[in-house]
Amino acid sequence: MKATLITFCGVEYDLPLLVHFIKHYRRLGIIDIAIILQSSIDGPHLSEAIAICYDHGIEPYELWIGEYTSQEMYERRMGAIQDLNPDWVIHADIDEFHEYPSSIMRLITSKKYNAIQGVFVDRVSSDGSIIHIDSEKDIQEQFPIKCNFMKKWYYGQYSPPTGTVKMMAYRPHLNVSRGGHAVDGGGVIYSMGYDLSACLDIKTSERKRSTPYKIHHFKWHGNILDKLKNRIKVYKKHGYAWWETSQNTINYFERNDGVINTDELEKI
Repeated sequence: MKATLITFCGVEYDLPLLVHFIKHYRRLGIIDIAIILQSSIDGPHLSEAIAICYDHGIEPYELWIGEYTSQEMYERRMGAIQDLNPDWVIHADIDEFHEYPSSIMRLITSKKYNAIQGVFVDRVSSDGSIIHIDSEKDIQEQFPIKCNFMKKWYYGQYSPPTGTVKMMAYRPHLNVSRGGHAVDGGGVIYSMGYDLSACLDIKTSERKRSTPYKIHHFKWHGNILDKLKNRIKVYKKHGYAWWETSQNTINYFERNDGVINTDELEKI
């Protein structure tokens, strides 16, 4: 059974996550990792990312030099799936660290389902500050707070429930949406026996805590505000309404002096 992790790393903002990401999924037993490295220029960040990959026995799947858009990222990811033709796709962005109730390699041998969903668990530093990631220290220790930050401030309190649910692994014949939050069309059989996004309480901390499939989300680090500001410009340029989610978050940080107010977080 061939399972391939296909991911994307924008090295100008998320390079510090790369080494932690590779180590995490190797610990989960995933050997086949295809990484698309993106940078607006062919510069030192890209060279460092390539070196990290080779240090861990990975040849970067593709070097993408140019402006990031979610549509192009989706097309490149889909191209990788078609090219590599795995039995299962492990779907994880560079800031998403999966947690499974048992070995992922054992889970995907089941013939009872063809998709695994999980819920987001935001990871935040102990005092809510936007810290820079230390490549030597366990990333779990650097962001010890498990919480529900995105529920209100990123996606918005009244956003659709799919925003807090994402595909973790799936058979490649399924038509997974651009953001990876849902399957378009039929044929999907979920490992939980139902679609998590259909649960009315899926955004609550209680439901997230009890769900055995989790996506630990290490988004709130380093240059995240610069990244969000850049996304706003790109999304507005291309007419994507998603710029509002980035703007919501920037507004939050401006109101809170650049930190996350840990006292008001819903802990998981």
